[in-house]
Amino acid sequence: MKKKSDKIIIISIAILFMVVLSWFISCGYYKGGVFSDEGIIRLGIYDILYNIYVTFTNQAVMMSVAYILTIGGCYGVLSKTKAYRKLVDKTAALIKGKEAIAMLVITLLMGIYTSISSQILALFCVIPFIVSVFLRNGCKKLTAISAAFGGIFIGTIGLTVGTYGMESINSLLDTLPSKVSMLLPLRIGIFAAAYILFNLFAIIYMNKYKRSANGGKYDIFCPEELDESKLTKRKKIKLWPYIVLSIIAIIITMLAYIDWKTSFNITFFTELHNKFITFATVDNIPILSSLLGQSIDGFGEQAELIFAIFVFVILTIIFAITSKMSIDEFIKNFGSGLKNIGKVAFIYGLCYVLVILLGTCPWPITFINALFGKGTFNIFALTFIAMIAYVFCIDFPTFGNAFSQYLIVTYMDDLASATLIWHLGAAIAAVFVPTSFILLMALTYADIPYVKWLQYIWKFVLSLIIVVFIILALAILVK
Repeated sequence: MKKKSDKIIIISIAILFMVVLSWFISCGYYKGGVFSDEGIIRLGIYDILYNIYVTFTNQAVMMSVAYILTIGGCYGVLSKTKAYRKLVDKTAALIKGKEAIAMLVITLLMGIYTSISSQILALFCVIPFIVSVFLRNGCKKLTAISAAFGGIFIGTIGLTVGTYGMESINSLLDTLPSKVSMLLPLRIGIFAAAYILFNLFAIIYMNKYKRSANGGKYDIFCPEELDESKLTKRKKIKLWPYIVLSIIAIIITMLAYIDWKTSFNITFFTELHNKFITFATVDNIPILSSLLGQSIDGFGEQAELIFAIFVFVILTIIFAITSKMSIDEFIKNFGSGLKNIGKVAFIYGLCYVLVILLGTCPWPITFINALFGKGTFNIFALTFIAMIAYVFCIDFPTFGNAFSQYLIVTYMDDLASATLIWHLGAAIAAVFVPTSFILLMALTYADIPYVKWLQYIWKFVLSLIIVVFIILALAILVK
């Protein structure tokens, strides 16, 4: 495989695989928990083009693509401002020689957030900055990507009270005495195992290989170092206002994509939003909410990434204005950022063609149903079946919706455990299977071949599977 095109080749092969097998395997779905065979639905060449079209006109997919592109555009602008360049310089200098500690802290914070959130792509807003800092210090691309995306993998594997991809399954659990929260200690244990093992292998790799004196050349945004000695005293950059603004923007974005009511039974943000809507009225006109817009939902109620786009566009404009960037320069730099991140956004969209194909011709559900066999509750079999299922159902909400009815009917007595294992298998698969959208985004961002990632990550995956099986087995024995 060619280094720069292997992700497109991988997804293209997966799409062709879906189409070819549609000629031989009948389609099916679960109705009332019972499998229903709908017969063969053969896909052709036109169907491929049509489903690609449907994918890139799907509102949910295009909102995520727009978010990725917007973050790229924002960083295209930010990387040209003196404030951001200085921020990267200072951060890189701060962690120089202490990259292992930095990775432990970053993956822990990002992992915890992912573990309790309802939207993992929200974290994409900080990834370019993390990658730039690690590459600036000469770290290998695999190390930079591990630091930037590792927390997302860890948090998805060790999902605790988060609702990402669990909406349909959680709605089923709410009707039963067995709640997800009953397994919270087990979930925390799995999170801890994923966190320790991921960082163990990542730090071993980082310490094994020599640093590059010019690691920044692999950075798609590559902010130039800022030589303040050439600036007059009046033009020197005070960094703290920009740090405060950036932290506020990140915190606001993070708070918006945690399902406070479902996960924590907290209604504070909903009540705060309701007060905000009616705050500062003049002649019964809510001035503040009218200025910002009536469409802004409260924290925890954000379903789309448009709010994150809004926050980071505003932050970028502030950086640009304070840096005295002209409108022409702003547009040029924003366009450059769009171009740099374009491959990542395209790969994300292309991955979701598989999801649309699954809806058009769900033969993989027939295949997975055959693997279920008699439906005996077995943690090992269920985990591996979930891994295989994720290859075709790369979207976690789709993955949950496709099999939730089967799970509740088949594993009624062990539903909380079964759903935990079902999600866990898919989350582990997301770290290494070639159709994982978050993995292919990461590899595309740093231009890392898929085979090279497999050589890097297989020890972590194998070790995690063994440790997770031990944890689950012990939990069953204790039970």
